Amino acid sequence: MGEIMADSARRHLKNAMVVTLLDGVVTEDERNYLETLRERLNIGRDEFDQLVQEVQADPKRLVVPRDDQAEETLRILVEAAASGEGISDSEEKMLKKVADHLGLGDAALARLMPSAQVDPALAAEIEKKCDEAYRHFSQWSPETRQAKFEEIGSQGQAAVIPLLRILESYRTPDGAENNLEMNEFVVRQLAALGDTRAIYYLVQQITLGDTDDEISNSSLREACAHAVSQISGQTFDGTETLGIVEAARRWWQGTEHAEYNHLAL
Repeated sequence: MGEIMADSARRHLKNAMVVTLLDGVVTEDERNYLETLRERLNIGRDEFDQLVQEVQADPKRLVVPRDDQAEETLRILVEAAASGEGISDSEEKMLKKVADHLGLGDAALARLMPSAQVDPALAAEIEKKCDEAYRHFSQWSPETRQAKFEEIGSQGQAAVIPLLRILESYRTPDGAENNLEMNEFVVRQLAALGDTRAIYYLVQQITLGDTDDEISNSSLREACAHAVSQISGQTFDGTETLGIVEAARRWWQGTEHAEYNHLAL
């Protein structure tokens, strides 16, 4: 399984390189994107250099098998195309051909395209609701808190990035000592939305804590572990000696999670 995931990671990175070379010039933004992608896919510098040589030898060869990672393959190609100065006409034509080849079609591509993901008016409305949560969370009853965050989550995929911004932010709700309780509501909505892009960020809440935070953050970490399990389909069975949080950590330390790294925003 680990070798399969490693092959998949290499394929994703090579495909991204091919896309950034379509117009013959790799911009600084595209270079930065490739470097970020390399790190998220856990590909070392030597292996990266080898992949560069392979792409230079065959700069137009995309590898897009019709497998269970078809949508992830298309997503990474869209991200690579958008990493420069927007998606060009030639890149969009290529993406359409790939979507057809993968059996995903125009609807899947339209959903993944940056310009189609969030209507500006809807995005502004969601941000307004998120700001309202920061200002009034401490005064709301548990029932109101749940209703308010369900209202945000009801906006579907357009709510994913705003919710992740809250999860990643150090901002504390007005009148609260910390943001842990509010983040639990965020995590539950991310779990309900089921977007795999959230997995990387949920795992950071599980794995990047100081020892002093283990007790105070335990409820949030457990919520994140349950969310990762729900979104990924992995089962983190807690036992007397191994709780769900530690089980999720060990899963992330292995190789099976690699397919989710490249989805980080």
